[in-house]
Amino acid sequence: MDAVTLSVKRPGSCRWLVHVRRGGALTGLAAALALAAGAASANSQGLEEREAELRSLRARIQETADDLEKASAEYRHLDRLLSESERSADRLLDRLRDVQARMEERRAQTRQLREQSRILEDGVRTERQQIAQQVRALYREGRGGLLKLLLNQEDLSTTNRLFMYYKRVNGERIDYVRHIASRARDIRKLQERAREELERSEALERKYIDSMNRYLASRKARKRMLAELDLMIGAKSEDLDALRRGERELAALIERLKTLPPGADGEFPPFARLRGILPWPVAGEIRATFGADRKGRILRWQGVDFQTAPDAPVRAISRGRVVFADGVQGLGQLIILDHGGDYMSLYGNNRLLSRSAGDRVEAGEVIGWTAGGQERPGLYFEIRHRGIPIDPALWCREKTTEKA
Repeated sequence: MDAVTLSVKRPGSCRWLVHVRRGGALTGLAAALALAAGAASANSQGLEEREAELRSLRARIQETADDLEKASAEYRHLDRLLSESERSADRLLDRLRDVQARMEERRAQTRQLREQSRILEDGVRTERQQIAQQVRALYREGRGGLLKLLLNQEDLSTTNRLFMYYKRVNGERIDYVRHIASRARDIRKLQERAREELERSEALERKYIDSMNRYLASRKARKRMLAELDLMIGAKSEDLDALRRGERELAALIERLKTLPPGADGEFPPFARLRGILPWPVAGEIRATFGADRKGRILRWQGVDFQTAPDAPVRAISRGRVVFADGVQGLGQLIILDHGGDYMSLYGNNRLLSRSAGDRVEAGEVIGWTAGGQERPGLYFEIRHRGIPIDPALWCREKTTEKA
């Protein structure tokens, strides 16, 4: 995901670059710092320069909106292709079912023809065996019976009728055998055609199955792309929302600044001279120090994390102006003070804030109260110089204090 870079330059100082990325406290804190830096430098910058900053922010908003529209259009295109391919797959599946149904019919037909062929072949063998037995019987009896008839001078007409009867019966049997054999040959031909049709259907089935497998692979890839696009669209939407909130707050800040008298860093005591003598902002135990490992050594703490009693008062460490006071994801209610000289202090994880952007506060003044919304009640505290975190322990006294 691309980072959104907001930059603010104060006259006579370096440019602050704040990268706003998607998710968690980093996005909210970076946006808050960008706004706070803009507010802190507003008095030393002309309104024209601040308005130019606003125009730049709006250009970034338009660019992000264009990217979001492109991603959404791509998502709709892929979703339409996926829907069309699913309809094609439904038709392919219907054809595959038809082919498989025909294949089952061909298999049933083949089994039936095979059984008919077996019955006919059995009949042919039976008839041939009976004819052969009859021929052998006639052969055994024929010569002796004819001689007997001649010697005994039996009735030749009776004998002739008997031979004619056997001849006709045997002829009918031979014709029947020929018929059965012809029928068996026809069935074998039908079996061959059914086998060929079954092979063609099986080839067609393999073709449809291959097409279905290719479709399933393509659908999986498209669904993965849709999921990635959905994540990107969500991230772009979050970025766009954050930028639009920044635009509204920056525009509101410009309007407020138009009504305020011009200020200067001289309104605040030189912060650099307060090194080592400032009070801590809250009473409690430090449970994470500056630079300590955070989240399995992937990140390091850029400030100090306090464990406090619930609703403990949070106090300004020095005189300053509130340049940001609002809820930030992952940091609860966040308030940022500008102390001049490019120094800022940040107070996060508050339940409630008592000051708003533009307010001036004195050292030790209550600016909020801690909450117990995380694992334990506490306060997250940073000091920054020109946007770079510095160790608060070098600026604040060792013991935390709390005013009555």
